[in-house]
Amino acid sequence: MKISSASACGIAAAAVATMFLAACSNSADASSGASAEDQIKATVEAFETAFNSADAEDYLAQVCAEQAKQETVETVEQQLLFAKAFAGKVTFEITNIQVDGETAQGDLLVTVSSPDASSDDPSDSTKFIREDGKWKLCEPESGMMPME
Repeated sequence: MKISSASACGIAAAAVATMFLAACSNSADASSGASAEDQIKATVEAFETAFNSADAEDYLAQVCAEQAKQETVETVEQQLLFAKAFAGKVTFEITNIQVDGETAQGDLLVTVSSPDASSDDPSDSTKFIREDGKWKLCEPESGMMPME
């Protein structure tokens, strides 16, 4: 079953007030020689790993500083655990990546295993920014969620 990150956030927010999506600090950086697109894909893979393991520190390592400073590790951990319970195993796929210097945008497809989640629009445009040589999801206006 596929669900957009916006729909998932709305569902979880109704029950908890905010949440859905995730990461790991081993994403590729500019010094790895990988293309920007490959580095962004690695960030999304790390984000997925953090979400599915409810690892708040690794999750926060994958979002931009402006977004990360809005949350505490404890709050993120609680929200990740709730979202994981609601959504089950989640997979993320980034497509249509458009890089413009130190910023990028792509379509983030979120697939959940829970039969309780559904959506007519399975993807959302997601912003990325390169900080300290690493690509990070960056949607500070939406709090924890990397979506508009």
